[in-house]
Amino acid sequence: MRVDMSVVERMATADLSLLQFSLNGQTRNIGVFLFDRGSGRLEMRLRRRWDEFDPDEMDVLSALEQDLAGKLSEMGGEAFLAWMEENLSNTLSVTNRETVPVGDLSKTADRLAARHLQGTPFVTHLPLYSLQIAASPERENLAPEQTGWVEAPPGLHLNEKMFVAHIAGRSMEPRIPDGSLAVFRYGITGSRQDKIVAAEILGVTGEHYAIKKYFSQKRHSPDGEWEHEVIVLKSLNPEFGDIVIDPQLDQSVRVFAEFVEVL
Repeated sequence: MRVDMSVVERMATADLSLLQFSLNGQTRNIGVFLFDRGSGRLEMRLRRRWDEFDPDEMDVLSALEQDLAGKLSEMGGEAFLAWMEENLSNTLSVTNRETVPVGDLSKTADRLAARHLQGTPFVTHLPLYSLQIAASPERENLAPEQTGWVEAPPGLHLNEKMFVAHIAGRSMEPRIPDGSLAVFRYGITGSRQDKIVAAEILGVTGEHYAIKKYFSQKRHSPDGEWEHEVIVLKSLNPEFGDIVIDPQLDQSVRVFAEFVEVL
């Protein structure tokens, strides 16, 4: 296969370094540094949860981000990275720089952090799926696949029914911003009414997976049972319309998860 070198030369790149913590013969990645030589900008991502470390280690490591952020602000990206490479060793160290392709520097840093800062599943991290849950009309999605793990906030109690997915679209803003990562929990506890849910929509052109506020209206069927007369998936952003599901038109919705919070 012939490679167009002009395209390769135009690709944006940045320097990737990993911050590592070593103790008792065990080395763990605890930070990602992504440095853009052209702009001098450095994106830093550190672990937010230290549950897997000993209490004495947790006290030191939890204060690390504030200390490093202060030095980065004072020195600037290039001097800060050089300082770490020169001064850190033994317990805390920085790996040799690796050139990686980048698009958006911040988003690339987030993606690399999800790849390199893995912890214990469902203790510190949640599975990230390729699923793009639509928060806008006329957006179709492919079957989701797990692409990695994402570190969860310290105050969130994790379980194996939880997962993380990307949000695409603005209809649930400002509560759920376009492009954000959101935590969901499989299944619904109690009534679905007025809850924000992730749903698979069948029989409606333009959407497959969506995140909306759920509303339904029921009626008695001829045989005396309750049935859905209409289901409305509501947008929070008034600029966007709602999705109306009419069971009489062979339209249906499968609610498979409840929204928990934005990361």
